[in-house]
Amino acid sequence: MPVAELLPSPSVASLLIGTYRFASRLRTICCAIRLMPYVWHARQAPIPPTVNHIWGLDMTGLADASGEINTILGIVDHSSRRALMLQAVRSKSSWQLLSWLCLAIDRFGKPHAVRTDNERCFTSRGFTYGLKLMGIRHQRINLGCPWQNGRTERLFGTLKHYLQQIQFDN
Repeated sequence: MPVAELLPSPSVASLLIGTYRFASRLRTICCAIRLMPYVWHARQAPIPPTVNHIWGLDMTGLADASGEINTILGIVDHSSRRALMLQAVRSKSSWQLLSWLCLAIDRFGKPHAVRTDNERCFTSRGFTYGLKLMGIRHQRINLGCPWQNGRTERLFGTLKHYLQQIQFDN
C-alpha cells in the first residue's frame, strides 16, 4: 500500500481524529515505510584531476649559511598539486624563466594556463610574449592577494620550514 494512501486527507474531519486512531494510523505508516525497499545510491567515482590545466609559477628567496639570498623558482601543477620544478635561478630575467618553463614543458607537457603573481619578471613584455608564442594563457593574480596562487605559496612555506631545520656546510 503506498504511503500517500495511508495519510489522512487534509480536511477538518481528519483533523478531529482521536488520539487512539491517530496513533494506530501512525503505526501503520511507520510499518509501511519500514517495508519499503531501500534504494542504495552508489557513490560517484571521484573526478580525476585535470593534469596540465593550470600551473602556478612563483619565486622566493632563501638565505644560505653565509647570509646570501638565493632565488628559487617553483612550478606547481594546480590540480594534482605536484611540484614540477624547484630550481635555483641566478637572475630574475624573463628569458631565463621562460627557458626553465620550457624545460618543464618538455618533461611534463604543456599547460593550458600559467598563474603568476605581479612581480616584474612575470609581467614583462618578454615573458607575456613568450607565453603567447607557446600558446599558453597567462593568468595574473590580483594585487595583494597571494592566496590566489596558494598552492605555490604553500609549497614555499613548507620548503622554508624544512630547510630551516637543516644546517648546510659551505
